[in-house]
Amino acid sequence: MRWFGQSWGAPVCASYTFVPYEKVPAFCKLCIACEKPITESDHGLMMPHLPFNRSEWMVCGWHLQCLMENMGLGQRSAEEPS
Repeated sequence: MRWFGQSWGAPVCASYTFVPYEKVPAFCKLCIACEKPITESDHGLMMPHLPFNRSEWMVCGWHLQCLMENMGLGQRSAEEPS
């Protein structure tokens, strides 16, 4: 697992590898959850994912907020686009 963007102070930021935006692979620059581009001002994770319709693992980018929501740990604020 790797993380990108500004540190949000979580243990993952101390334990795993930071990747500057310019080194985030192109295939990780689209959030797997919301399907919106990951931009230079975003922060989140790149991690292995096994889609239901595939038999092979792939590395995917996640906006932090999208990942938290996907795990049932967060909600979008009113000003954030859905």
